[in-house]
Amino acid sequence: MHDRYGLEENALSRELVRALRDRQRDAKWNALLAMPASEITELVELGADLDRFTAQARLLNAYCDELPLNGVERWMQEVKAALNGFSGLVPYLREIAAMEPRLHAFVTKQRISADAMAYLTAYKSLREVYRNDRLFDRLDGLAILHSVKQLNALEKRYLDVNVDMIRSSVRARFKQHVRISDTSVSGMGPEERAIKKKWTVGRRILENEFGKSMRYKSVRELIGKESGPVVMGLKPVWLMSPQSVSDILPLDTKLFDVVIYDEASQITLEEGVPALFRTAQTIIVGDEMQMPPTNFFNTTSGDVDEEEDATEERIGIALDADSLLSQGVRKLPGVMLGWHYRSRHESLISFSNAAFYGRDLLTIPDQQLLQAQQTPISVADAAEAVQHASALSDRPISFHHVRNGVYHERRNSQEARYIALLIQQMLGQGRSIGVVAFSIEQQSAIEEALQELAAADKAFEARLEEEYQRVEDDQFVGLFIKNLENVQGDERDVIIMSVCYAPNANGRMLMNFGPINRRGGEKRLNVIFSRAKRHMAVVSSITANDIKNEHNEGANYLRRFLQYAERLSAGEQDGASTVLDSLSLRGAEHSSDQVAAVTVRIAERLQSQGHHVDRNVGSSYFRCDLAVRASDGKGYRLGILIDSDVHYRNDDVLEQYCQRPALLRAFGWEVISILAKDWFNDPDQLMARVERVLAGKEEAAPEVVVEPLPVPEPKPITVAPDASEPSPSVVEPPPEPIASTNDASFERYECVEDGSSKFWEVKVEGAAYTVRYGRIGTAGQSLIKQFADEATARREMEKVRGKKVEKGYRRV
Repeated sequence: MHDRYGLEENALSRELVRALRDRQRDAKWNALLAMPASEITELVELGADLDRFTAQARLLNAYCDELPLNGVERWMQEVKAALNGFSGLVPYLREIAAMEPRLHAFVTKQRISADAMAYLTAYKSLREVYRNDRLFDRLDGLAILHSVKQLNALEKRYLDVNVDMIRSSVRARFKQHVRISDTSVSGMGPEERAIKKKWTVGRRILENEFGKSMRYKSVRELIGKESGPVVMGLKPVWLMSPQSVSDILPLDTKLFDVVIYDEASQITLEEGVPALFRTAQTIIVGDEMQMPPTNFFNTTSGDVDEEEDATEERIGIALDADSLLSQGVRKLPGVMLGWHYRSRHESLISFSNAAFYGRDLLTIPDQQLLQAQQTPISVADAAEAVQHASALSDRPISFHHVRNGVYHERRNSQEARYIALLIQQMLGQGRSIGVVAFSIEQQSAIEEALQELAAADKAFEARLEEEYQRVEDDQFVGLFIKNLENVQGDERDVIIMSVCYAPNANGRMLMNFGPINRRGGEKRLNVIFSRAKRHMAVVSSITANDIKNEHNEGANYLRRFLQYAERLSAGEQDGASTVLDSLSLRGAEHSSDQVAAVTVRIAERLQSQGHHVDRNVGSSYFRCDLAVRASDGKGYRLGILIDSDVHYRNDDVLEQYCQRPALLRAFGWEVISILAKDWFNDPDQLMARVERVLAGKEEAAPEVVVEPLPVPEPKPITVAPDASEPSPSVVEPPPEPIASTNDASFERYECVEDGSSKFWEVKVEGAAYTVRYGRIGTAGQSLIKQFADEATARREMEKVRGKKVEKGYRRV
């Protein structure tokens, strides 16, 4: 048979012979027997290729033996399509094919789940990162803690030294100009001669003014004449209103290096522009969601019929009026200052953050937990303020519903008396107090109610007068009673807001909310809502349900705030959160699937150890990933920050590792930062570290010793000699801070031979050269030598440098 058909010894021929011997006459074998010799020969020639294909296919599919012959072509097409789609796997498949047989069998036949494969792949990649980056491999939470301590210690010293340097440089420049004015012009260059001329005349004018007892020159005249540089040298920083700048200072485009506007939303464009002409650089600071420059109440004074619905028609001021800030936002590059520091409770600013800032403000999570199901504060009589005053301190926002309030002639006497009694109860508790009314008339009503109480109680009168004048740390923090027109910029520990609006004497509730109804009225509300540092009391004769004109933006924001205050005051945290979510459809982007796994595992471990743990604590972009509750349930014992993907989106290392934990600590938190890497490497050790902190033990990071930073000293001034003097003289003032010695414009030489540790630096500027010298590591001293021209200065400098080299100084 071999000779007849030319068949080689292979699996197909053996199977065919066996079939013939067993007389199996099925369709397959009958077809083979019916084939001509040429076709059988062609099939045999393909046998070797088929064997190689089978061997390769078994590497990809352990069940290739079970594949029917007629399915080979379809299977090959599927394999090709799969390889085309996953070409990235080809290098790995080649590695698998080259494996040791037993390892190859395990990899190709072992059933591995997708999650396990993802874990193994990620683990292998991570180990490669560790292997390639040894510094990262050694990095852990305690190493970062050590670095953070160093940064914190250095930052304060850096800021202090920076202030000293600025002061000393300004002082040195002033003294230099004074010395130049006292020096002979011999050997001076053109620049020094110009300085001498101006300062000599300017000093004469100013010293003459100091000797007068009457008929003084105006500031504008002094600055506008030759005495101007002397005046500006004496007083380089001016704090003025834009109107005062126009009234007092001359219109000189080089008068200031920079002009900074604060509260620019309150500055009209015509008031702000004149100051712009007095500088080449300006910084405009303000909040577009604060009040624009208006004078609403001065335009609506006088008797008003409360039955009229046409109050809006009488208002001639637009609350979206143009301001310097609005123009600056449209025409200048800007940056948002996102941190909010004022409110010690996050809920005090959460409404404004959601309603007006799209939740872009970074607010500090509350360390104290809000109590659930608080008793609503319902006021039937003003005298009940005595019993409700304590409730004001129990919650960040308390809603005091005055049920019998009447709105008449823009006043609500019931609210005024209730607020006066609240203040009487609160005086002497150490907290600063501010009262904001929605109208000038209500402001006057509250002041009159306080005067009545003071007239009947002399002890209270004395305390009240003292509170009006209260000063702490050189800052005025006395009691104020203002209207929403002029409260911007103020802040107090406790803010009491008198809504004032209520049904009139006939029981009719008008939807007339004065300036709030006007376009941009929500900005006035935002000012009021963001004044409190610790507590806010909303005293209102109406509830959110009483406001029906939801189509008006200002009235609608007032309605929602009352709703938020009512729910928060009653301890309905979920209800208050619902109000915030309705104001801002975009929540804080803080979730992450990758981080959630680590966060969840750490939380589960802490809970298994008996701790109550909350996740994502906070309402803004800045949150505590995990917070461990205290045993009394009133607050959190520990806040845990985890290096999530959100963490790494912020590339400001100082803010991320130093400022954020420091802010949490300033707001009462105990904080620990955790690396997901630490949890991955050794979860037990990490949990032991957390437990130590929960037990009140300080983390055992190495102690940090920070050497004092060198304080720069000012450059001494060398002046040219008189003609009678034989050589240049050097005038060295007493040592004062100068610029840092790390100045690339200087040539630096050091002498470290025979135990010496000295440096010497030199540079030529025009017809003078400056040298700095001292011990290495210190700022040293400096002096300037002035000559007739630059060539002479360079020649003399080379002589001195040669002598230094001879003494062992080497260029570095």
